Amino acid sequence: MASSPAFKRPYLDANVYIAAISGPQAADPAKVQLAAEILQLAEQGMFQVFASTFIEAEVIKPAGSAVPLTQTQEGTIEAYFNRDCFVWIEVDRPIAQKARQIARDHSGFRPPDAVHVASALRANCDQLLTWDENLNNKGAGRTIETLYICPPHLAGYQASFLPPVLPSGATDGIEEETGA
Repeated sequence: MASSPAFKRPYLDANVYIAAISGPQAADPAKVQLAAEILQLAEQGMFQVFASTFIEAEVIKPAGSAVPLTQTQEGTIEAYFNRDCFVWIEVDRPIAQKARQIARDHSGFRPPDAVHVASALRANCDQLLTWDENLNNKGAGRTIETLYICPPHLAGYQASFLPPVLPSGATDGIEEETGA
């Protein structure tokens, strides 16, 4: 994957929010860490996060899972979505029409993905951050009109605000001092 430029107006795909609330038991703790850091930077005022109102309906379970989010995870995602760093884009008929055009023009885009791209374009976002390889061109990135679609990253931002997320039972190699 080529290096991505720093974003100023990011749009986050549903998989980024799901990663942020998955916690250390997630299959990929590095994604959990990265998603949490992106959202933490937004909360600190480094940038606003743009999202379609459709995302609230879409964030219900991890991709490929039949198990919906737990009540605790539902509460966490609701708390994220109520933060001031979010700018909501209402899905209206012009967005639906644009999404339809995008889905026709880009073979393999599912209608929900096209709604996110159309919403990001409406909001003048510079990047749509997603782990969906169909959208991000298998990690290589792609541009649709003025929107760069790529895997989530922190290019241009201070990283590692949070302690590393370790798999359950793992240690970071640092032994605690004992009073012995």
